[in-house]
Amino acid sequence: RGEYANFDRLLPPTEDAVPGQAVAPKKSRKASKRQVCDLPSWLEAWNIFLAIRVQTAPKTALQLVKYQTIVCQLFAAYPAASALKYDRLFREAAARSKSTLQWDVMKEDILVWCVTRNPFRARQQVQSGSSTHRQGSATTAGNASNQQGDRSVLTTTGQEICRRFNYGKCT
Repeated sequence: RGEYANFDRLLPPTEDAVPGQAVAPKKSRKASKRQVCDLPSWLEAWNIFLAIRVQTAPKTALQLVKYQTIVCQLFAAYPAASALKYDRLFREAAARSKSTLQWDVMKEDILVWCVTRNPFRARQQVQSGSSTHRQGSATTAGNASNQQGDRSVLTTTGQEICRRFNYGKCT
């Protein structure tokens, strides 16, 4: 209680079978570490965490179930990396707050941070003359073909945005 639980450490290791054998002998099995990288692995780690947490603090059970619903909704609405980051940052904040943080309420500040700092919004290098400029990716996934060089991008409302305005390239 009051400590951050690393979900990667909660997952049991997987045993890799030896290629060409249906069932590997126990001596040749190699256990590999697992990582929480998607909703099924998060749920597996969450259930272990939930079982331990409910034993130590039974009054928080309903809040924790609501939190599980919140995270599942985040996985449905955003990339897995954003949902996982929200979960990790929320649990770190909960550990620091010594049980004063409400698990059943979404923390909007953490959500905004996770969605805007999404690792899938990678930055790319764009060469312009002799200098190199860094720019963000396009605003919509549906415009992947328009993400090259000085081309404009369409937003979800159909409005065209010039990505090179700050460099004097737009009219």
